[in-house]
Amino acid sequence: MLQYLFIILLIGLCIADNRHMVKKKGLPKAYLFHLQALLVFHMLMVLVFSYYIGQKGGDSQGYWALIGPLAHPHASSWGDYFGVGYPFMYWLNYIPSKVLNWSWYTGNMLYGLLGYYAFRYLSHTVYYHYQAAPQFRGLPMALLLLYWPNIHFWTAGVGKEALCFWGLSALLFALSRGSQKRYWALGMIGLASVFMVRTYLAAIMAIALVLLFLMDFKKLSKSQKQLFWRGLFLLVLCIPAIYRYSGIKDLPNINPIAISQQQIAMLSGEGIGSSVPVKDYGLAMRLITYWFRPFVGEIKGGLMYMAAAIENALLIVLLLFFLVKAKWQAWRKIPLFLRYSLVLFVLTSLLYANSLGNLGIMMRMKAPYMLLIILFMAWMYQKKSKQTSQPI
Repeated sequence: MLQYLFIILLIGLCIADNRHMVKKKGLPKAYLFHLQALLVFHMLMVLVFSYYIGQKGGDSQGYWALIGPLAHPHASSWGDYFGVGYPFMYWLNYIPSKVLNWSWYTGNMLYGLLGYYAFRYLSHTVYYHYQAAPQFRGLPMALLLLYWPNIHFWTAGVGKEALCFWGLSALLFALSRGSQKRYWALGMIGLASVFMVRTYLAAIMAIALVLLFLMDFKKLSKSQKQLFWRGLFLLVLCIPAIYRYSGIKDLPNINPIAISQQQIAMLSGEGIGSSVPVKDYGLAMRLITYWFRPFVGEIKGGLMYMAAAIENALLIVLLLFFLVKAKWQAWRKIPLFLRYSLVLFVLTSLLYANSLGNLGIMMRMKAPYMLLIILFMAWMYQKKSKQTSQPI
């Protein structure tokens, strides 16, 4: 009973925190309604996640029971579980699961709230930067994109997705707020959390940052350039840790084609209805498969498969709409966090399109980055010639 009271208390505090923040910043009541509605929607998705994974099974339950891949077979204390990757998940779950004996459903609620705060970071970012986009009751209509179901589902329970999405959202929020040190500290904490869960992804996010700043180096202020060199120096220092924990050292060779074929074979889920022969596709078809499949015409049964196909169809429609309506002269005014989103979208697309061979896994892995490209295209759909912002 204590665990459920604790969850109710946390949700109540989250609702109160939303009210306090909106009142303190002098934001419109409509924005508060959005934040509370987003919380309700995400918590409902926690119930959907709990039911579906509870029926079908998955890594989530193993993370909570501390019995998944690379779990310490003879652990006798909390410290025995600590490590990078899978071990970090067990270490994180040790106290609520093993010490407090809380249920996996409670764990889903805890992770779900973390996922919600990731959406709240994105809400602030969208509200601040989309004031020149179409509005409804004083709010950017782009906020509706944050109700995209797929990303809510995969960040609504115990798993790496909620932690990675929170880290990514924290970094995007920091990029959207300029060069203030407290925001960059938040961004680095977000990047560090991704490193502890998926080291290779943190490396890709760091590479995307380096590429972003190199492309805009002449436009950077003196303080931003200093920040870039410090960050680059820190990244170089982290190379040994990245090499050790990202799985690079375990590869038989560094031939990207061989690595791609090996990963596709391992993750294709042969014998499972959602497997696709990606290894026989060219790059263009791999990208199309990763971005947009399953298509509506490929629905083979099952509610989740149907939902994925419908969502992909809606994604195609939205992207085509924004492509046609985009005001490309606004390109030079694109905020830093959206330029970063575009770079990260390209890098992750090339990685996952060439390493995944199962539509179910693709739906899970692409969820954050498809949201980013939709937000990017939505920003290009301006209703004014000049971007305006409101402080948050």
